[in-house]
Amino acid sequence: MNKFCKVCKDMGKPESVWKSHYVRQTRHPDSPVTCPTILNNVCNYCNIKGHTISTCVKKKKDLKASKLSFFKENKQNTVVVS
Repeated sequence: MNKFCKVCKDMGKPESVWKSHYVRQTRHPDSPVTCPTILNNVCNYCNIKGHTISTCVKKKKDLKASKLSFFKENKQNTVVVS
């Protein structure tokens, strides 16, 4: 199977670059990232290098905490009418 990196191709990198590696070591979604574009990327959310904002663990945790807080607030403010 020929190497192919969708991230590099979508970014308009030369064919010699996007055909030189895969996005990950294996097809498994938890496999380590090997794409140099991703590994050198600084996340716009947490400012940590090595991932994109769409895969940012901190962003996902913050969003989950925000939703939980919203749910708790609404539950406390809800008045039950009989």
